[in-house]
Amino acid sequence: MPAGACIVISMLLGTLSYNTPLTLTAMCLERYVAICMPLRHGQICTVKRTLNVILIIWLTGSIPSFRDFIIVVATEAKNILCERNLCNYDLMMRSSWQSYMRSVMAMLYFGVMLGTVAFTYVKIMKVARTVSADSSASKARNTILLHAFQLMLCLAVLVSPFVEMEIFRINQNIISHIRYFNFIIFNILPRCLSSFIYGVRDEKFRAVFLFYVTFGLVKVVLKMSVKAGTDHF
Repeated sequence: MPAGACIVISMLLGTLSYNTPLTLTAMCLERYVAICMPLRHGQICTVKRTLNVILIIWLTGSIPSFRDFIIVVATEAKNILCERNLCNYDLMMRSSWQSYMRSVMAMLYFGVMLGTVAFTYVKIMKVARTVSADSSASKARNTILLHAFQLMLCLAVLVSPFVEMEIFRINQNIISHIRYFNFIIFNILPRCLSSFIYGVRDEKFRAVFLFYVTFGLVKVVLKMSVKAGTDHF
């Protein structure tokens, strides 16, 4: 496709790749406020502030992509936007120092996010130990662990291109399979994990999910859920 269209698509996808871990970090901070400052949770986590956080996430996530776009516009000839190329984000990586700067910034982003998640986990753990009977603190701790695992998967996206390059040098025939595997594990899985786990926690969803995933074999769970007062499926 034309390089101009590819750059626009790459900028959007690059921004979304940062938005996922930034959103997970914001969710961890919300759990921290809910558990450690419960009396102020309603005042801090308002709808207006939530919308502001979403805007900040989009602005922060778009910084690396806009930086690379500005470098391309400033250093390359304008006719490059009309050239047809195989679409890839690397199209905006015009020099080795630019790739190095991109990696440093990505590591900085994820370092700050992992530090924030670790801070919220430690604080929630203290509350969970002092109030051992509080199930909400225990659930919040498990939520933080889930988000930390998702962040680690997102962080692996930074390493996967280097692994792909080494594999490409050894065996070019399997590189497409490696890229497909990395895309499923490090791009799709972190984005689906939260929705799936939160859904499985719900009794109605869990009953219907087990019913369909076992091709109707787990009918006992479905009947028990109906008897418990849930909706008929």
